[in-house]
Amino acid sequence: PTGRAAERMAGSLRHAIDGLREVPGIDAGLCEALPAQARTLHRLLGTIPDSPHFRHDAEHPLPFEVIVVDEASMVDLPLMCKLVEAVADGARLVLLGDPDQLPSVEAGDVLAAIVAAAGPDDAWPPALAAELAPLLPDA
Repeated sequence: PTGRAAERMAGSLRHAIDGLREVPGIDAGLCEALPAQARTLHRLLGTIPDSPHFRHDAEHPLPFEVIVVDEASMVDLPLMCKLVEAVADGARLVLLGDPDQLPSVEAGDVLAAIVAAAGPDDAWPPALAAELAPLLPDA
């Protein structure tokens, strides 16, 4: 995000982190470790001017344990491939979005394909749903 969008996203992240601090059982140190800023995927991967390659790839993975992508339905197939290649072994990639909303403008409807491949049994196990309920009241 740039400009106003980045400011809104940063405000949203700060608000979410503040909300987590109020949830019983959430370690305050964990909240301190959460980022308070967002980046576009291109900025995250590190664009190289006049090149189709990025600074982060399979040989130079991203230095994060968890990568969260919001509005993942907008990510096209080539960019998703570059992102997945840059995720370090053992790291987690979390894709958020509505597979029926905001499809990518380029080739590939990646999130919708992933959701379709997962099949109809997409419900969370009851124990996990109970643990997540305080964090995701609308889920």
